[in-house]
Amino acid sequence: MKKFTFTFIAFLCAIGLFAQGNFQTSFEQQQDDVYELSFNLDSWELNEYTINGTTYQYVDMNVSTVTKKTGWAELPIISASIQLQKQKDVDFEIVYTDYTDYELEYPMLPSRGVIYRNQDPSSIPYTIDPESIVDSFYPEELATMEDPFIFRDVRGTSVRLTPFRYNAVTNTLRVYNRVKVRMIENDDEPTNPLLSDHVNTIKEVECIYQNMFLNYAPPAAKPSASLSMSEYGDILVITTSTYEAAMEPYIQWKKEKGYNVTSTIVSTGTNVATTIQNAYNSNPNLMFVQLAGDWADIKSPTINVTTSADPCDPFMGAVSGSDNYLDIAVGRFSCANTTELTTQVNKTITYERDPDMTSGWRETFIGIGSDEGSGIGDDSEIDYTHVQRIYNNRLDPFTYNTHEQNYDPGASATAVAADVNSGASTIAYCGHGLEDQFYTSGYSNSYVNASTNGDKLPFIVSVACINGAFHYGSDCFAEAWLQKSGGGAIVTWMSTINQPWTPPQRGQDYFYDILSGGFNYDTDGISQTTGYNTTEQRTHWG
Repeated sequence: MKKFTFTFIAFLCAIGLFAQGNFQTSFEQQQDDVYELSFNLDSWELNEYTINGTTYQYVDMNVSTVTKKTGWAELPIISASIQLQKQKDVDFEIVYTDYTDYELEYPMLPSRGVIYRNQDPSSIPYTIDPESIVDSFYPEELATMEDPFIFRDVRGTSVRLTPFRYNAVTNTLRVYNRVKVRMIENDDEPTNPLLSDHVNTIKEVECIYQNMFLNYAPPAAKPSASLSMSEYGDILVITTSTYEAAMEPYIQWKKEKGYNVTSTIVSTGTNVATTIQNAYNSNPNLMFVQLAGDWADIKSPTINVTTSADPCDPFMGAVSGSDNYLDIAVGRFSCANTTELTTQVNKTITYERDPDMTSGWRETFIGIGSDEGSGIGDDSEIDYTHVQRIYNNRLDPFTYNTHEQNYDPGASATAVAADVNSGASTIAYCGHGLEDQFYTSGYSNSYVNASTNGDKLPFIVSVACINGAFHYGSDCFAEAWLQKSGGGAIVTWMSTINQPWTPPQRGQDYFYDILSGGFNYDTDGISQTTGYNTTEQRTHWG
């Protein structure tokens, strides 16, 4: 991974303005060590919601993130990220506010907390916490600044603003029309400093920097000639001696493509988090890690989301700094024997070197979604609406022209099987999940094992619980797709955990943003633009 040293001199008197549908965020720097962010609220609505005879009011601003303190008012959150110098912290202050107070007729809608996709939202009541009825405004702080984080080559911070605050005793909603915050560099011992002296960035992440940071300063322009593959980042292969020989064709193919590839052989059952960290420390050009082996072969850190400790391979990609931002991509060929591994290696090589050039399938998208989630999904979307918007607003304007729709009520496994066997380049699923199937439609491992799509292999992004639970005793849904010879999928992005309802939807949106080369949220029918929404998606954990 290449890095660059950022100099703020280039930002003297620089101003960046991001129109964001319901609000605007502007950045200004008139001195080297002073940065200012202004948030201007443009439009919002105060609506009513009645359930079980009780009427509440709520703010409709169509933002993706809201407060989630159970029993307290659910209010929109705005965020923005700025790039910092690599070894300088900043002091944070609010320097200007302009607000209007509104006396409400009904209490504000209380949050039901984080709802997981293995829960029935209709069974979770709206209940006001008695402790929330205090004569002060909630949230207590209007704006906060997070500890500095490092994303590969860039150090930054995020500012979170709650432009709506609620006093439950007086039933008053305070609406901030404009807020300006100031950050001034100080000489304190820096938090999470960026110590690298590297001065270049990897092409793969340049566009992410540009969308993440309001004041991102790209490195010096590269020559106009095409970049070599090595400038897109290096590859590390980690496996055991059992699979060393079976991985050789993969390694040789990646080298033929121009990548710098190294391999490490570990003992069976090794947790390779430290192996990856050490590899990154030695080679900051590392961008991709490919594991080969099942859970018994190669371990990763586990997380406790609900009741069990579940593996999380991607977390091993947080290698730069002391934060949890993922700096490198970690993938796995999950296999119980060399035959299953060879199938995945061969599918990868064929997909990249000898792709099926038959017309039609690469322009085809399969959407599968439940009819749940109204009012609680990302942007208040029903699951199938969320998937439909991926096609309508991202893929259709890009290069896709066929949308195979499998949405509840009425989605069936036979219909999904027919679409898969005909060929599609990507599948988006949003709904409940089981270890071995999409709950919506019932398309399961048995259908995957019978698939006949040949080399017309989709990549699959699933918003569902435990579709990717590869640490269970039998093969999970993700493994079935990848291990299938003569069909199945080329890549799956599936969860080992019971997922919360909305954050993975934002991740799914962003995946397709990247695929389509960027997306203007102002056309999404929900009044958002790239400046805010994609920043929020990338810099806040659900």
